[in-house]
Amino acid sequence: MKKQQGLGASAAIYFASNIANAMVPFALLPILTRVLGPQEYGYVTLFTIFCACATAIISLGIGGAFTRQYYHLDKQQFCVFAGTSVLLIMGVTLAAVTLFQPIALLHGDRLALPVSWINQAILSAGALAVCNAWLACTQVRSRPLHYGLFQVSMTLLNVGVSLLLVVALDMRGMGRVLGQTAAFVVFALIAVYSLWHSGWLVFRLDRGYLRWLLLFGLPIIPHSISGVIISMSDRMVLAHLEGAAAVGIYAVAAQVAMIMAMAVESLNKAYVPWLYSRLALDQASVRSSLVRFSYLYFALVLLAASVLSVLVPPFIVLLAGPEYTAARNYVPWLLFAGAFTGMYYMVGLYINYAARNKFLSYASGATAIFMPVSCYLLIQINGPLGAAQGALLGQVALFVLTWFFSTRAYPMPWFGK
Repeated sequence: MKKQQGLGASAAIYFASNIANAMVPFALLPILTRVLGPQEYGYVTLFTIFCACATAIISLGIGGAFTRQYYHLDKQQFCVFAGTSVLLIMGVTLAAVTLFQPIALLHGDRLALPVSWINQAILSAGALAVCNAWLACTQVRSRPLHYGLFQVSMTLLNVGVSLLLVVALDMRGMGRVLGQTAAFVVFALIAVYSLWHSGWLVFRLDRGYLRWLLLFGLPIIPHSISGVIISMSDRMVLAHLEGAAAVGIYAVAAQVAMIMAMAVESLNKAYVPWLYSRLALDQASVRSSLVRFSYLYFALVLLAASVLSVLVPPFIVLLAGPEYTAARNYVPWLLFAGAFTGMYYMVGLYINYAARNKFLSYASGATAIFMPVSCYLLIQINGPLGAAQGALLGQVALFVLTWFFSTRAYPMPWFGK
C-alpha cells in the first residue's frame, strides 16, 4: 500500500470536497423552496426518507465491508470480493423492485408516495450503494481528491438535471426525483467501470465471499434501519402530526444545519484509515494519545455548534424565503445534534475495527425506539420545535450508548485505565 497522507491534509481535502458538495444543493435550495413551496418540498423530503430506508437494506453494509477487507485481502482476492459485492447489490435491488410490484398493485392508492416515486427510490438506493462501495474503496486507498471529485460531480449532475426538469420543463416534484435517480444511476455505472478498468474488480460470484458478505451485512441491516429512523424520525413524526408543509419548513433547517454534519463527516472520513493504521500497532501509548485526541475533538465540535447557533439562523429567510421563517428556530438544536453525531462517529469506529457490529445494533436499536417517542412527546408539548429537540436528545443517547458498548468491544483508556 502507498504511504497514507497525514490526517490534517486528508481531512482538509475531504472538508473542501464536502463544502463544494454541500454548496451545490445549498444553491439549489432557494430555487426549490420558491418553486415547490412547503407542501411539495415536504413530499420530496419524504421521498428522500424512503430512499434512505431502501439504501439501508440494499447496501448490506458493503461500504463498511470494503473498508475492512481492504486490510485483510491481497489485491487479487479483493478484486473478486469487489465483484461479488457489486453483483450482490444488483441482485438485491432487482429483488426489491420485483417484490414491491404486488404491493403497488394491491395498495398503491394508500401509499404516502406515488408508486413511480417508490420504484425510483429503490433504483436510486441500489445505485447509491454501488457508489458508496466505490467511495469506500477510494477512501481506504487514501485518495481524497478522487473521492471529492466523484462526490461533487455526482451532485452537480443531480442538481443540473433536477433544475432542468423542475424549472425548465415544469415537472416540479417529479423532476427532483428523476434528477436524483438519473445522477445516481449514471455514477454507479461510472463507479463500476472505474473499478474494473483500474484492476480493482473482477466480475465473479465467489460463494465464500458471498457468504461472508451476508454474515457481515445482514446483522447490520437492523443497525442501518435504526440509523435511518434516528436520522429521519424527527421528520417522520412531524409529518404524521403536523403534515407535509411543516416537514418542508423543517427540512430547510435540517439542510442548513448540515454544515455541522458536513464538518464531522469530513474528519471522520480522513480519520478512519489513520485510526485503523494506529490501532494495528497495538501499543498502549498510541491508545492513550487517541483518547486525548478524542476528548479534544468532543470539546471542539461542541464549541463549533455554539458559535454556529448564533451565526447561522439570521440567514434562513434570505436563503429560503419568508415562507420558511420558522425554520431558524430549529437550527441551533440541529447543529448540536450534528455535533453529537460527530462524537458518536469517534467512539463507534472502535466497534467497527473490532468487527463486533452487534454492539452498534444494540445502541442504534435502543435509540431508534427512544428518539421517535421523544419527538412525539416533545412535538405534543412544544409544537414542531419538539422535533428538533427530540433529534438532539436522540443523538445524545446514541453517543452515550455507543461509547458504552465501544468500551466492551475494544477497551481503550477512556478514564485513565
